[in-house]
Amino acid sequence: MVPLSFCSTGDSILRRYIQTYPVPVVSLLYKRMLCPEFYAVIIVAGLIAFSPGAVAESTDEITIGAIRSVRASSNQALANHDIEALKATWLPNLHVTGSNGDVVASGDAMARIFAVVFSDPDYIIYVRSPGEIRLSPGEGYAAESGEWTGRWKDGDSEMSVTGTYMAQWHKVAEGWRIRSELYVALSCEGGEKCQTLP
Repeated sequence: MVPLSFCSTGDSILRRYIQTYPVPVVSLLYKRMLCPEFYAVIIVAGLIAFSPGAVAESTDEITIGAIRSVRASSNQALANHDIEALKATWLPNLHVTGSNGDVVASGDAMARIFAVVFSDPDYIIYVRSPGEIRLSPGEGYAAESGEWTGRWKDGDSEMSVTGTYMAQWHKVAEGWRIRSELYVALSCEGGEKCQTLP
């Protein structure tokens, strides 16, 4: 037999929850139970999983997952040398500060740069590896930070440049898109061209 004190506590919790978040089905089940106190804690445990806080956390995880998915599409476009697919991941008013300090002020300008990059026979790949993604309290904005790598052929060897990046994301009708990016190169290995990089 369940102690009366235990049952009374569960009963009190469930009563307060129903008053705060009216749930007709739960209220009906509560009234029909022969021993509602015994089941109160069980029901509350289930309701807590779907409480506003838990739902908000789940929504944030879905949003962050959506941003990571677009970043994965961007990486795939870079691997496939697909400019149109790459453009689909950013906004027309894209703003990028490259690792050399150069500023690119539009999506079309960035697309022209990648057209040159993709035509370079020494180019191998760019990869952005997202680390932390944080959502703005205001709807529609997010910050992403991570590591990036660029690889090129350099004679008989291969050059690899790595660094960090920061990206601002904005949600539009089509979904999450990149609004701006900032890149910093931190290391270069494997080629003589490393001497000429910032």
